[in-house]
Amino acid sequence: MNVRRIALWTLFWLAAVNCRAPLVATGPLLPLIRRDLHLSATVGGTLTAIPLLVMALLSIPGGLVVDRFGPRTAMVAGQLAIAFAGGIRGLVPHPTVYLVAVALLGGAIGISQPALARLSNAMAPTPASVATSIYANGFVMGGLFASLLSATAFLQWVGPYSWRGVLGLWAILGLAVGLGWILMRPSSAARPAGAPRSPAGWWTALSLPGVLPIGLVFASQSAIFYGLVTWIPSYYVGLGWSVGAASWPNTVLSLASIPGALITPSLIQRWGNRTTAIFFGAVTLIGVLGFWLLPALGVLWAIFPGLGTAGGLTLGLAAAPDLAPPDRVGVVAGALLAIGYLGAVPGALVVGNLRDLTGSFAWGLAYLAAIGLIFVGAGRAIPDRGAGVASA
Repeated sequence: MNVRRIALWTLFWLAAVNCRAPLVATGPLLPLIRRDLHLSATVGGTLTAIPLLVMALLSIPGGLVVDRFGPRTAMVAGQLAIAFAGGIRGLVPHPTVYLVAVALLGGAIGISQPALARLSNAMAPTPASVATSIYANGFVMGGLFASLLSATAFLQWVGPYSWRGVLGLWAILGLAVGLGWILMRPSSAARPAGAPRSPAGWWTALSLPGVLPIGLVFASQSAIFYGLVTWIPSYYVGLGWSVGAASWPNTVLSLASIPGALITPSLIQRWGNRTTAIFFGAVTLIGVLGFWLLPALGVLWAIFPGLGTAGGLTLGLAAAPDLAPPDRVGVVAGALLAIGYLGAVPGALVVGNLRDLTGSFAWGLAYLAAIGLIFVGAGRAIPDRGAGVASA
């Protein structure tokens, strides 16, 4: 196999890892961050909600930038910005400055993700379905690495630097990926043939069959995923687990995401888009109910939302390259990401608010269970196979 192509695939995968790991790392470290910065649960929830909101607001402009200037340029800018914003979180002394830093992190991710979607459709002769699978796996593995390493190995390595040092380690990843894209020659980044035309208005993306319900599936799984990975460690610390032990449900959730992403294309081929989305929504709902009603089995329950949210994520990621012409993939991806992340914002934020109001995470988990029902309902609204999402 061509060495240059292997290098491109590796950078592509690492960029996807870097779009999720610095954000997911907040959850395992949140008990320490809240302690040192004296944050309430409500403010703690904003550490995930703010970047998700900025990601939503910038996804469509980010898609337009990608279509106008090309995915490689956007990728370099986005990855270096992730490194900068993610790293300065560990340097700031005040909660307000930290919130500004996480907003910058969300903006950087909001630029990078449409570039990934555009590249998945541009890396000829690699089929778009293969490229989509590569970066879906990168997202899944980014969540796994952040959950598995942040509160265990990384925390031990950095010693007295605590959570600040861990965030610095994740920033190094972003810096390495950004530099890698700088060194990658434009021709090896598989530039789309021909100069892109002036991008169509983002509203035209919403008229494509299946975009709105797929966006709602994306939003539901994102709200549940970020709600859980942000607060489950704190939930179990409150039940008496150590910080390291409380990160294990998140780790298992991320491990279960791997087979969830891998089986999604086969399920779509066998069942169609609608049934596949309903299945993953139901599986996710089972896990959330388990966390709520029988928390002692948290490591077991984590398997279910791991499978289910990965399935919903893969459906959403596959949609843009399948539905849009090559020079419109960026803006369609941006529209889907905007819907998905805007709907995800209340996930961690509302759970934190309910924790402050009630003194318990029980109502927050009940809220996430209600979103699980929306996940199932959105799946029922997706057009059948051929009008919605193709196999990833």
